[in-house]
Amino acid sequence: MERVRAKRRNNHDSRPQSVADRHEAFVREYLVDLNPTKAAIRAGYSPHTAFVQGPRLLRNASIQKMVQEGKEKKRLENRETADSVLRDLELLKKADVRKMFDEKANHREIHELDDVTAMAVKGYDFVTLDEGEGEQKHAFGLLRKVRLIDKLAVLSKLGEHFGLFDKKPQVQVNILNEFYLRSKEELRCFIQHGKWPEPETEPRQIGSGTTSSGS
Repeated sequence: MERVRAKRRNNHDSRPQSVADRHEAFVREYLVDLNPTKAAIRAGYSPHTAFVQGPRLLRNASIQKMVQEGKEKKRLENRETADSVLRDLELLKKADVRKMFDEKANHREIHELDDVTAMAVKGYDFVTLDEGEGEQKHAFGLLRKVRLIDKLAVLSKLGEHFGLFDKKPQVQVNILNEFYLRSKEELRCFIQHGKWPEPETEPRQIGSGTTSSGS
């Protein structure tokens, strides 16, 4: 019994003592979920009367003023967060995958990328390349796969923000595959001219009468 009484005294002592403190606590808790009853309980009012105390406190002029000021502060904070997200989306929209390669079509290291291009990189996957069988099996290289952001999704988010369309586009574009399947010469052409080389109009003939490039 003595322990229960001591626990009650400790709980009571931990609550705000002055009326002003309790009002501030109520406003702070009310802005969490806009539930006056729960806010009153969390602010230290009796759970048995909180359903009456909460609405009564909201009719207090000074509390109404504090609530409005708190809502305005949260609105400005949310606006700043939204603006920050929008700025990042605008930057990602300008990300150019060509900047990931140098003039010789070699992939740049991550520390060599500019800030906008680096933002477009979601991560790297490394795969060990092996050859041979059994005891003769050994690693001869390391394949690095770059995972990029979905630029179409970025443009979709911007389009939704500015009300350009109602539905999200259904087209899905895999940017990585476009580059994995390209040769070094094709990548060099893309970096220099901003477009892929024109496809050959006639298929190469393989067999008699042909001369390989290495001979």
